Amino acid sequence: MKKFILVITSIIAIGAVLTTGTTTQAKSKEDNKNQSLSRVAPKTKYSESEYDSSEEALGAIQEVLKEDGVPVDLGNNIIGYSQGGAGSMYVTFHKGVYSVSISSSNVLGQDSRSLSRQVAQILADTEKFPNTVKGRIDADFRSGVMSITWVDENLVKSVSSEDLKAAIDKANTK
Repeated sequence: MKKFILVITSIIAIGAVLTTGTTTQAKSKEDNKNQSLSRVAPKTKYSESEYDSSEEALGAIQEVLKEDGVPVDLGNNIIGYSQGGAGSMYVTFHKGVYSVSISSSNVLGQDSRSLSRQVAQILADTEKFPNTVKGRIDADFRSGVMSITWVDENLVKSVSSEDLKAAIDKANTK
């Protein structure tokens, strides 16, 4: 009799896990579809790395290749270049001296073009970026981390947040 109760309990527990997993998966897809670039009071994280020379610091920032992929009109006279693979989409472009990389997940139901247009609009509306000769902006919608990285003499500085605008605003204070 105990074995029978154990089996029924196990079946109920497995059913609950599967139901919860499905709900969580569906909820995650919906959350990712509706993921916003601006949230209330976002937290930011600042870091910096010191190098022996400014040349070494410049080499630490990986630049996005220009015109690598399928052209995508992002509005505001910005043409991005899209590539995909393994369930992810990548759109890249340049904003002044900043290389911009946007990554999203097809598996999570994220619309790479729509998200890339939102990023391009935020960057077009942003009047001030940290003064630098080379920088990088990453909007990773798969993880929810947005970051801006730039060179300041022999330092590589970076600010990350769930909110791209908050990361840029904080970067302008460093």
